[in-house]
Amino acid sequence: MLAKPTKSISEVLDRFEGREFSCEYKYDGERAQIHYIPDPSAKGKAQIKIYSRNSEDMSKRYPDIAEQIPRAIKPGGRATGGFVLDCECVAWDAKEERLLPFQVLSTRKRKDVQLAEVTVKVILFSFDILYLDGEVYLSGDVG
Repeated sequence: MLAKPTKSISEVLDRFEGREFSCEYKYDGERAQIHYIPDPSAKGKAQIKIYSRNSEDMSKRYPDIAEQIPRAIKPGGRATGGFVLDCECVAWDAKEERLLPFQVLSTRKRKDVQLAEVTVKVILFSFDILYLDGEVYLSGDVG
């Protein structure tokens, strides 16, 4: 779902006056759908694909994400059958420990990026699990 900008928080509060609602922070990044597909013939190996909101394969743009995903999986935990995560990929200043604007993320090389060439670090904010261990989930369904 695309966020819509507002001029102020009071505009949001006026629009929803008298109704229950929740809101969340809009990260200034790029949508990324992470597909983790284990290879049953190669123990511990998996294919990792990263797609944009328009289904563009961005895997070669983000080798740093592809390298980190296996490290985030708890040994013996769920995800042995694979998963699909819906995320926001945001530029990250590791030294200052702060998020950077989209303009910084857009300076990353777009094709055939080598891990050693990555100058703009990123962080992922996962907000939905679409598929886990052979089961498709609707928003908020994972138990």
